[in-house]
Amino acid sequence: MKKIFILFLIPQFIFAELVLEITKGSDDPFVIALLSFDGKKALTDEVDIIINNDLKRTGEFKIIKDEKLLSSPINEEYINFTTKGTYIKSGIDYNMYTNWIDMQNMIFAGFRIGYSNFEQTINNYTIYD
Repeated sequence: MKKIFILFLIPQFIFAELVLEITKGSDDPFVIALLSFDGKKALTDEVDIIINNDLKRTGEFKIIKDEKLLSSPINEEYINFTTKGTYIKSGIDYNMYTNWIDMQNMIFAGFRIGYSNFEQTINNYTIYD
């Protein structure tokens, strides 16, 4: 009986390792376009590169190059427009999971509702070559 009791007192360590290697993204990624930010060139280029690489790395997005975008007026003298808009979004989440101490897991049920109303009026424009 003493021999069995001694086995329970010897600490036993169990280790496990889970390795996930993601080699491919989605078969049908979302096609998106990223426009450059306004501001200091060095800072905006760095932010653009970071966001672009992060989205590509997920494999869920296909990023369109700037050359494939429709052209837009560079000079504001060619177009004058007015934009008005309203956007309202509201929602609630209910955490249905009771966490242990120092845990922040969520299994939730939620509800969202949104409303938008936008109007864009072109006041005048000039065709340029």
